[in-house]
Amino acid sequence: ELSPPILYELGFEPAMEWLAEHMEQQYGLAVTVGDDDNPKPLDNEARALLFRAVRELLFNVLKHSQASGARVCMRRAGENIEVTVEDNGVGFAPDKLDGSSGKIAGFGLFSIRERLNYFGGRMEIDSTPAVVTRVILTLPLQRDQKKRPSSMAAPPPVRLTLPPAGPRVAPLGPAKSRPPSAAAVN
Repeated sequence: ELSPPILYELGFEPAMEWLAEHMEQQYGLAVTVGDDDNPKPLDNEARALLFRAVRELLFNVLKHSQASGARVCMRRAGENIEVTVEDNGVGFAPDKLDGSSGKIAGFGLFSIRERLNYFGGRMEIDSTPAVVTRVILTLPLQRDQKKRPSSMAAPPPVRLTLPPAGPRVAPLGPAKSRPPSAAAVN
């Protein structure tokens, strides 16, 4: 999911717990979540940005790191939130980053960095081949007087209410031929 309803209803921290469970159930990647339990007020744009960035980093762990697990840690650092995503995989040499695109064999690191920069944040990468890879995402916390540009606003979640399923219908037998109707056109 791009942004699960829990992100907007309960906040970023519960959404990270949901994402960890989802990654393990759907993809077999064990993800632990840590939180310093300090308040980290985020507006919807920041929540969506960080959620999508963490999700993309976890998919990178799945695709490239050969890790058996990952960890997501959230903490308040002054007027910022820091989200650290690390794994126990094969790592990579940061000098292998392509300076023009910021990508490593398909990693969307450049995109994450640009989105964070737009909102006054940053991304740090600490990786050594055959050692832990650690990516730290930093983003300013919400301030009442400072609004983010509405052009980057996350859309509100869409909710559909479907009527309850009706009684099951028995399968139809063999088709019977019907006489052609007067409205039929040959």
